Amino acid sequence: MNRHERRASRRGAGTTSGSAPSLANVAFAEAVQHYRAGRIPEAEAACHRVLGAAQKHGEALHLLGVVALQQGRTEAAYDHLSKAVEALPRSADAVFHLGLAATALGRVEDAAARYRRAVQIEPRHQGAHNNLGRLLYEQGRLEAAAASYQRALALAPDPRVLCNLGRIRLDQRRPDEAASCYSAALALAPGMAQAHDGMGTTLLALGRPEAALPHRRRVAKLMPGEAGARVRLAQALLDAGHGAEALDLAIGLLSDSDPARQVFAVAVRQAPPERVPADLLARAIAEGWGRPRELARIAVAVLKQRPPVRDLLGGTPSPGALGRETLLCRLLEATPIPDLDFERALAAARHGLLRQAMRDAAPLTPDALAFWCALARQFFITDYLADCPAGDTEKAVALAARLSAALEAEADIPVLWTLAAACHASLLDIPHSERLLARRWPDAVQEVLRQQVQEPQEETVRAAALSRLTRMDAPLSAAVRRQYEENPYPRWVTPGPATPATDPGAFLANRFPRAALKPVPGGAEPEILIAGCGTGQQPIEMKRLFPGARVLAIDLSLASLGYAQRKTTELGIDRIAYAQADLLQLPALGRQFDVIAASGVLHHLADPLSGWRALLDCLRPGGSMLLGFYSEAARRDVVAARAAIAERGLAPTSDGVRAARRLIAEAEPSSALGRLARSSDFYSLSACRDLLFHVQETRLTLPVIAGFIAANGLTLLGFDLPAAVLATYAAAFPADVAMTDLECWHQFETAHPATFAAMYQFWVQR
Repeated sequence: MNRHERRASRRGAGTTSGSAPSLANVAFAEAVQHYRAGRIPEAEAACHRVLGAAQKHGEALHLLGVVALQQGRTEAAYDHLSKAVEALPRSADAVFHLGLAATALGRVEDAAARYRRAVQIEPRHQGAHNNLGRLLYEQGRLEAAAASYQRALALAPDPRVLCNLGRIRLDQRRPDEAASCYSAALALAPGMAQAHDGMGTTLLALGRPEAALPHRRRVAKLMPGEAGARVRLAQALLDAGHGAEALDLAIGLLSDSDPARQVFAVAVRQAPPERVPADLLARAIAEGWGRPRELARIAVAVLKQRPPVRDLLGGTPSPGALGRETLLCRLLEATPIPDLDFERALAAARHGLLRQAMRDAAPLTPDALAFWCALARQFFITDYLADCPAGDTEKAVALAARLSAALEAEADIPVLWTLAAACHASLLDIPHSERLLARRWPDAVQEVLRQQVQEPQEETVRAAALSRLTRMDAPLSAAVRRQYEENPYPRWVTPGPATPATDPGAFLANRFPRAALKPVPGGAEPEILIAGCGTGQQPIEMKRLFPGARVLAIDLSLASLGYAQRKTTELGIDRIAYAQADLLQLPALGRQFDVIAASGVLHHLADPLSGWRALLDCLRPGGSMLLGFYSEAARRDVVAARAAIAERGLAPTSDGVRAARRLIAEAEPSSALGRLARSSDFYSLSACRDLLFHVQETRLTLPVIAGFIAANGLTLLGFDLPAAVLATYAAAFPADVAMTDLECWHQFETAHPATFAAMYQFWVQR
């Protein structure tokens, strides 16, 4: 029984004359007794008897409204409480409960007016202050909401109100104040899950993953049936570097949510290989729980423990046994395998397949067929980079000619011929290869034909239909375009995971909680430019992150754009417009964007800063940019390799790339040259050419970037780096709480030159 009912039982109705008030008061006292005892039907019946004697009995109407609210009958509650407020206009509790009913019905403005009226009547009504704060928060009026919460707290400490205020301080990127709120809440209610959850989130925002862990553990214990709490615990474990424990937890949650799958995809990269289930890793690669390229190294480590794979690496492959290795087949189909031992073993297996195909046409078992098809798909996505033994190239050309003649004559074609040819060069290069599509093949072979014949044909058609937005006559632009027409990069198969949908403002506020972020234009429907979109991974991933966005994705290479357009259609994604353009010419179009991404493209200009300026001309005030530049410090090994390649006069051809790779593979593994074999870009022709033979590479330093940011009135929001790197930086430079002091970062990079091996990748705001 709350205070409004106690007051009603003392005061009586006071709404009629004669004997009616006495009868009404007796019946209402019975209603209160039943309500206190939990006899709700009896309480309602007594209230109706009251109303039979005194139709406008405010307390009875109020109690009926409260009961209806508790039972979820919000329309009836609103009706009873509206009448109660008419009868008792000075009852703060009746007005407050009417506000609750309006809230439940989604009548936000009505509810806010009721809460304001309640605190006018009774300034010490804590519930009304708190609920008004909630409504204001939902409307995005954070300071007004905080003021309501603070008025509630001035009346009495309340852990729920403190948590609400803490959430606002987090949203306002004031994590220190949020931590004070949650700490006070926990002092009042040590077992409150909401307070522990908020404190965990706050400590992660403060870059203290180890301190966040006990709070995440407590929430998971307090809410054992809540999968989301355990997912957040697993994520905190990852941030703190406890990969094995995070993996075990994620495995138990895989059936519950996509976030658990994404945690699994990160956790496997931190866990010992013997702890990683091969079947689940195979699913992660095939279903895109993480980017397959990022899962490849742990997959290699897991596979090397499997007996059939050890036989393959030892030179005695069993195609049937290998075909039953699901993880191996999914990896072969999805991404280049970044391991020289594997590459050599697979090339040796290909040699055996070619010999068999030239010798006879024996039928294949289903398992052997699965392996050979996966092998053909691997060689295609690596652009046939692996060296062939002497004489095999000529034999493969002869086999392709035999296959072409059989197609022209409409003769029977053994599956072995098709697969052996597909392991040495794209089937599309064989005359009459389109006729392969009209024949009946096993499903696995159909996938090879789709990849090597049907999809490239579709890309050519799509590329020819794309529009050109700018001039393309600059000599360097023409040279860069030619490289990517010959070798589109990267030739990806499966996209990364679909991250939770958001908008740029919310994304940046969450990603950089301590940055000096101004309001971001565009809201939930921003206009986004991807400058240098390549084969489409970035525009697709950004569109999935910001589903309301309208995206323009440009590139110099029609071959890359055709690939991107095909993958976008394949994934059912809309509102991405692809076009050929030179980013230096974009200002002439007069278009403005809310977000611009130029990651990995500007450093291929003779003057990257001129490209940055051109893109700034296309950015709205308050707009944000994602940028990526090569680091002078982090690219030292690449510079050394390019010098060695230039000394030997190697050309940027397929044979030149292979010769450069042999030079690197034969070098001491710990040397500047030898370390490049660890790069994932070393394992496909297009990526290796991009790494070692690009027609233009310009590297920057952090002082140069800092100077440009200052000269152009930009605000650095933060770097895109792993949590472990950020934690190390925070420990080294605790005074830089926002982690945006580029002088400090320059000192950090000097001490840790490999920090930005994957580029300086960062966000700025205009």
